[in-house]
Amino acid sequence: MGSGVVLALASRVDLFSHMKIVFENFFTSILLLHELEKKVFYSTGITRANRVHSTKLDSDTALKKRDRGSYHELGSSRLCLVKWMDDRSVIIGYSRIGSGEVKEVEKW
Repeated sequence: MGSGVVLALASRVDLFSHMKIVFENFFTSILLLHELEKKVFYSTGITRANRVHSTKLDSDTALKKRDRGSYHELGSSRLCLVKWMDDRSVIIGYSRIGSGEVKEVEKW
């Protein structure tokens, strides 16, 4: 249901407008990111671990052994998943972009 809502809304937008779509974890799935990528949309969404269980992202245990802020990126230039360790693990998916250059920032 969640991805269907996003796809229905995206169908109302010009395919070549290079729109950026951001959605919350209720809607995010690898299949949705893939569909939006095929339709030439840039999309970003935090996802739940049970929706990416078949991927080879590092486990929470492996990330906890490294410093806070450590991450693992999986994907290509078209579809990317990044898992990083904050107080708990966070997984974010992107279509059409990767994580790019990583910089340390100050917490505000």
